[in-house]
Amino acid sequence: MFVGESTEQALRDIYPYYARYLSPETNGGRGWRVDQAQMSSLAARRGALMVGGPAQIAEKVLDLHGQLGVDRFLGQVDFGGMPRQMVRDSIARFGEIVAPAVTHVLDKAVQPA
Repeated sequence: MFVGESTEQALRDIYPYYARYLSPETNGGRGWRVDQAQMSSLAARRGALMVGGPAQIAEKVLDLHGQLGVDRFLGQVDFGGMPRQMVRDSIARFGEIVAPAVTHVLDKAVQPA
């Protein structure tokens, strides 16, 4: 999971770390290479990769709740040698923007009309 300032910035900034994380040469090898287009496809709305701006990540978490009924989200926040500040900023955006937005939507959905 990586929450960037915007979706475009998140995709651009995280790619080298995601590619390194998946690379066959890393930590005994995960076995495949991914290019920017493949990663972007995985990060699209219905994709499994939680990379994007705060609004996109909130949307994806809400999709998971709506489709699967999940009430918890666990994301791997540090991979591929990401700099500490990059990890901190992503966690901060999740906690300060994404989580409150998701909570707001879900709270509104359960309030009586």
